Amino acid sequence: FPSHDRPFLEQCKKHDIDQNVVERFEAFDGKTHQFPQSTLKLFRNADYLNYPYRSAVICNQMSHFTILENMVKNNLDNIIVFQDDAKFKTGFVDYVNNIMNNLPEDAEMVNLGMHEYAVYSDFVPWNLDSKNDDAKIAQKIINPYVVKLNHTCNPCTLAYILTKRGAKNMSEYFNKYGLRKCTDHAINDYLKERDIFYGSRCILVTSE
Repeated sequence: FPSHDRPFLEQCKKHDIDQNVVERFEAFDGKTHQFPQSTLKLFRNADYLNYPYRSAVICNQMSHFTILENMVKNNLDNIIVFQDDAKFKTGFVDYVNNIMNNLPEDAEMVNLGMHEYAVYSDFVPWNLDSKNDDAKIAQKIINPYVVKLNHTCNPCTLAYILTKRGAKNMSEYFNKYGLRKCTDHAINDYLKERDIFYGSRCILVTSE
């Protein structure tokens, strides 16, 4: 792993996560990567094509989208996706196990992370010592571990559980309709429209 991945691997070690189950995905570089026209068709109706950060957004989206499609291809039941600057809440592993044992039947994605504030590259980390996260983020409490998130929340694809159902459905949806908004908004809107905008009842991950 490159040096910038070490803080994430240190988090895994700190929380006794077996590094053999951790796979690094090399995100696409917005400054250098060139996608074929067949891929760029996904973005033909994107609302940010005239913005200067266009290439960075496309690469960010294709990084998440490729992970999603790889999950379908490899027929995986569940995965957790993290950004490489993720910081875990104490007790992270036990809490995730409880979420996995209490997943809503229709869950496609369950967000685990959040910032107190985030706009583009500016963010304020979430206070992982907070005791009443659901009062800030929950539209509805589903069970002791999972909530439906308020529509004002933006988890920023910081950390999320992705189910086999979610990978298949989102792959089909975005291949059909394209990626019309920036990464977070495209995914959030998809989940909100289906009333499956799920999150962890307490925030388990934030950025360093």
